[in-house]
Amino acid sequence: MLARAKAVLKQELLSLPQADVHDEVRSMFRALAAGLCVLSGGEALQLLVRSERVFFDLLLALDFRRLWTVHIVVREWSNLPIEAEFR
Repeated sequence: MLARAKAVLKQELLSLPQADVHDEVRSMFRALAAGLCVLSGGEALQLLVRSERVFFDLLLALDFRRLWTVHIVVREWSNLPIEAEFR
């Protein structure tokens, strides 16, 4: 996944004739998104088991079983325009 992100960033930057800082930020965003897109169940599981956030959420779920139910939702990847990202 990291290799995919690096490849996308390299391709993005090479495709820009004269990049300004905004073009570079957009390229970085697209590369990071490509790195989060998984292509197999194995890649998805790899993201989950390596995530510190998931680890701590699962610990909390075990401590509060009556209050918290854990679900994993899987959906098809959808490329969104950068302007649609609100974080």
